Amino acid sequence: MLKNIKNRLINNSLLKTFLLVSFVLIIFFIPNFIKTMPYYRDYDFFQQWLNFYEEYYSMLEYSIENKTLPFYSWHLFLGNNFWASKSYYLVGDIFAYIGFLFRKLGMIKVMTILAVLKYYVSAFTMNRYMKKCGFKNNTIAIGSLAYAFSSFGVYYSDQIVFHSFYALMPLYFLAIECYFSDNKKVPFAIMAAVMLFTNWYFFYILSICTVLYFVYRYYLINGNLNGMWKSAFKLIGVYFIGVLITGVLLIPTLMYMKESSRFATNIENFYEPITYVHLLISLLLPEQILNITNPISGKLLFSTISYQTSEIPLFTTAIGAVLLPQVFIDKNKKFKKASIMLIALLIVIALIPRLSLVMHGFSNPSFRFFVFGIFVCIYIYSRYIDNLEQVNYELLKKTVITYIAVLISASALALYLKGFGLQLNLASLSLTCILAYAVLYVVIGVLFKKINSQKIALLIIAELGIVSAVYNNSFVSMNRDKEFFNKYFNSLEIEKGTFAENINYLDQDNYSSYYRIYVDSKSVLWDISKNLSCYYKYNGTMTYDSTFEPTWSDFDRRINGPSSHWIFDIKDADVLDFLNTKYLIVSKGDKLPEGDYSLIDDNFNGFLKLYENNNYIPLGRTVSSVDVMDNFNKEKLNEVLFVEQDDLVILGNLINDYYSELNEIEYYGNEMHGYIQSDGGVMLLTLPYSKGWKVYLNGEITELYKADGRFIAMCLPGGDVSVDMYFMPPGFKSGAIMSVGGFALLTVLILLENMKRTQKRIV
Repeated sequence: MLKNIKNRLINNSLLKTFLLVSFVLIIFFIPNFIKTMPYYRDYDFFQQWLNFYEEYYSMLEYSIENKTLPFYSWHLFLGNNFWASKSYYLVGDIFAYIGFLFRKLGMIKVMTILAVLKYYVSAFTMNRYMKKCGFKNNTIAIGSLAYAFSSFGVYYSDQIVFHSFYALMPLYFLAIECYFSDNKKVPFAIMAAVMLFTNWYFFYILSICTVLYFVYRYYLINGNLNGMWKSAFKLIGVYFIGVLITGVLLIPTLMYMKESSRFATNIENFYEPITYVHLLISLLLPEQILNITNPISGKLLFSTISYQTSEIPLFTTAIGAVLLPQVFIDKNKKFKKASIMLIALLIVIALIPRLSLVMHGFSNPSFRFFVFGIFVCIYIYSRYIDNLEQVNYELLKKTVITYIAVLISASALALYLKGFGLQLNLASLSLTCILAYAVLYVVIGVLFKKINSQKIALLIIAELGIVSAVYNNSFVSMNRDKEFFNKYFNSLEIEKGTFAENINYLDQDNYSSYYRIYVDSKSVLWDISKNLSCYYKYNGTMTYDSTFEPTWSDFDRRINGPSSHWIFDIKDADVLDFLNTKYLIVSKGDKLPEGDYSLIDDNFNGFLKLYENNNYIPLGRTVSSVDVMDNFNKEKLNEVLFVEQDDLVILGNLINDYYSELNEIEYYGNEMHGYIQSDGGVMLLTLPYSKGWKVYLNGEITELYKADGRFIAMCLPGGDVSVDMYFMPPGFKSGAIMSVGGFALLTVLILLENMKRTQKRIV
């Protein structure tokens, strides 16, 4: 019995992988166990991910109950095309839907389950890839573990969809291997669709890297590049079948993001000097201990003032770093030539900002394409773990000596570039880790001749477990305690989801209107998150969102000058009035924005002050004056409707002095309904303009106009007017047709492959 179990363990790389990952995860979570703290990450985790997931899960529940699709969010900043804007975050991510099954456990526990699951999936998918490539069982388990807990895997675990993409990526390359070995095309079409659904941004990076991988592997398999183009064109066709399948999400996203400020380009000729030092040191040290606190300050040992160039996740393991240079003396000239050229190309891209900008989707230089570099490095050095007897010990000793020299000199150079006096205290942790790795490299050099794959596995378990635990502890120890989590999930000291309901009881008219609420982010929410409106289900006036509604960008530029990037917290009284802000919640009266407000409860929920806006303006109201956008004036925002030049005559001729409002409002899911007692005229709705809105007045569709920096304006008929508004993301229908076509082509591809297999069996 025991002998059978032992043999199964020896011959089962999946079981070995499971055990190795489990050991590392136990070490990983030791800080949480000791301090009885939940798993969490830093800024984006609280500011964005938890809230976006919370909102989407609420939307999914409503959609399932009412048999609709989760298109529109009312609780995200001013109203948001969630389907298109949050495809970057979670809409297409299969792990998000797995988390939905555990929603009742609470979002922190959901995130913990998903994080653990992704570490296992990362290892298992890499396991299957390495199995296909013919590596030995022990090597497969080691490589899978190194992939799961690489710098990228751990450092980007707080960017949840990045981690999802990383976990599934080996299956994508496995599908290419299936094409090479068995001429199977269906797996690649499916994986192209899965990866694009998961995250379009990383799929763009992956698509470029696919070209590099295909050429590299084709050369290694065939010994030359003869016939490569013919083989490549077939796979390109299959690639586009996968892309077509995703049309239902891809087309709405492309139409949305083409107006986004995310695509602003900052072209540089050279990085600041510290970036190159950081690049060098990242080959030898895990990124998560180089930037163990927020890197944006630029005050850490190797960090820059740009978060994109502060994140250089290339490291896998110390043993891998030591073995990688063996490629330069590899006896297999074909493998040596191809591998060196691929590594050199990745280094060149990394060194030249204009090239890394291309890899980043033309939106500032970034090193996130190293997700492919990690994959390549593990593939290359696994060859030497597979055949330890072929490792050149003399080169290994020289490698160790060189690494130690680099660690020392790069650290000294970084201290010099950043300023000795300022950095010594802040850099102490990184310097300690650098010293620890210098010792580790010495140990590897001394003991390597006596090492085997089992000892390598133990070494990697200890290394990755300790590094991950240190990184995890940096969050657990970051002034976070149980009180912090209580504040986060109960910062308004009110039951989740009932906040807006309680506000409604203040005024019976609240139940038939749409209004927004200002909550002071500093004194009430402790700056915990700019998106807690998702948690408490109210319509707020602040956000932190990299894919906010593009229409806001133009308006923000006009009222605030240069864009305030991704963080918005409206405090201007005129703008709060314009955006139909009815209530304001602060801790003290001196925390109020300037404006005309009346105190209606000085002990709201026991510790807050609730004010009502005396200048409250309804969501929908007619206007009495119109002008062109070129004459936009913030001081006249609530007096004049500013429109496009082409629309001035049409709207100007319909203006009258009769004032009317949108009343009896109901809004839910993807629709809003209301009633107007009208004498004609032009009505402004302070919802972000989108071609996705279809508005029916008395059952007849009406044309919408862009107004006041691209909000919604429309012409009213006279009399009693019923208003029915329905939202569908622009491009959804054409994207759905595209997806149907993609699935049809995939079906044809499946039938053709089955026919070929049948014919082979007959022959």
